[in-house]
This record gives sequence, structure tokens and C-alpha cells, in this order.
Amino acid sequence: MVKAQIYKSAGDINNASVFYEEARKLDLADRFLNARSSRYLIRNDKLQQADDTMLLFSKEGQELNVHDMQCMWYEIEVGQSYYR
Repeated sequence: MVKAQIYKSAGDINNASVFYEEARKLDLADRFLNARSSRYLIRNDKLQQADDTMLLFSKEGQELNVHDMQCMWYEIEVGQSYYR
């Protein structure tokens, strides 16, 4: 995560996304890392991959419902991605 934060501070969102995804894969049960990785995937305009990552913590057999998950930041980030 430290590497990802350094790249984020330097303005390199692509490498920040790669390192957050690497950190997420080290601990698959950590919701914080999952959310961080998803946020930077969205900021890197990889929306389908971000959806798949967020689905890991949604209820079994449901589609992604961020309102029930109380993740309104997700909708804001997706909107900003489409705007870009």
C-alpha cells in the first residue's frame, strides 16, 4: 500500500492501481483493501474489473447493490469516471 500511495501522490494513478490490486490479493478477506483497490481501478477507468472486485463482498447470488453495502463513494467515483 505504501508504494501505491507514493505513486498516487506522484500523480501516477495507473501504477497506484496496480499496487493496490497487488496488496488486495495478499489478503482477500480485507474489505478496506478491496475498497481501495476498487477505487483506484475506477480512477484508472477499469470499471468492469472494479465491479468484479466489489462483487467479492456482496451477498451471494446478488448483483452489485452499493446502497445496501453503504458505499456511496462507489457511485460518485463511477460517475466521475464516465465524466472523464
